[in-house]
Amino acid sequence: MSNDELRESTPVQSGSSGPPFMLIGVILVAIGVAVFIFQNGDRANVQFLMFDGNIRTWVVILVSMGAGILLDRVVLAWWRRARRRGDD
Repeated sequence: MSNDELRESTPVQSGSSGPPFMLIGVILVAIGVAVFIFQNGDRANVQFLMFDGNIRTWVVILVSMGAGILLDRVVLAWWRRARRRGDD
């Protein structure tokens, strides 16, 4: 089989080669989170309702971010439901 015949019988993939953009993004975010955790190992005094403690700074920030994300999802779900009811 010649090179020309081999090229014709080999399927050609369209698009770019290499790792997908999202994979690179996830890896970069994971590295950023790891650096963030290692740089924020100090402890902070936290008082919330009946909870009182001395917690690492990165834990406090991640819990705060998680609460913000949860609040965002709840508000968006409420907003979408209100818009759907208004459309009917």
